[in-house]
Amino acid sequence: MRYKKYTVQQGDTLQSIAQSTLGDLTQWYSLASFNGLKFPYIVEPDMKNVKREQLAAGDLLLIPIEESYAQVEDAKSIADRKQVSEYVFGRDLSLITDLDTANYRAGSDEIVGLDSDGKGSINVVKGYDNIVQSTLMRLNTPIGSLPLHPEYGSHVYEFLGNLNSSIELEVLKSWIEKAIKGDSRISDATVTSYYSEDDRVKFNIRIVPISEEDQQTIIINMDSIGKFTLGQ
Repeated sequence: MRYKKYTVQQGDTLQSIAQSTLGDLTQWYSLASFNGLKFPYIVEPDMKNVKREQLAAGDLLLIPIEESYAQVEDAKSIADRKQVSEYVFGRDLSLITDLDTANYRAGSDEIVGLDSDGKGSINVVKGYDNIVQSTLMRLNTPIGSLPLHPEYGSHVYEFLGNLNSSIELEVLKSWIEKAIKGDSRISDATVTSYYSEDDRVKFNIRIVPISEEDQQTIIINMDSIGKFTLGQ
């Protein structure tokens, strides 16, 4: 079961909460059952019993929501979409300090960066930024170099030192696209253009992460092993 959180306000009743969150005031009994509440359900703070069978203003109430993520209006907010993408695309140590300039020096950083919190925390990347970093890392890792992950990486290194012929560039283009698509979080990758200049080759790549619907499906499937909460 998936759920979202609701903060009880002064003057709330289970009926009013059911109407505002579920669109059906008759579902108040479902809220009571789901949260283990007993009459009178919502009381003044000093009237709550020790078993926490009543709630007061400021307490959190869990709202069970539809299994179809797309049907939940609150889940369509920017904050929730960001939360879902971070959950699906994951997080990792920040191995490339500045992703904005990473295309000029991909993979040149050799140490992790520290967070600005002054506590010695290590920077992390998450969500879409993690996709950017992992793509650069994949392209810069020779395929087969990781014994436990023989399919990870790319064949880009094999082209170092080769002539910049049109045939070589077309082969390299296909290998770049194949390597990027090896990440299950990416639905498509296309080299939109490229050009060679002296001993350099520049590729412009369009990467499409999995759609929001696919992300939502992943979240729903994850619910079978644990609850995922949307909202605060």
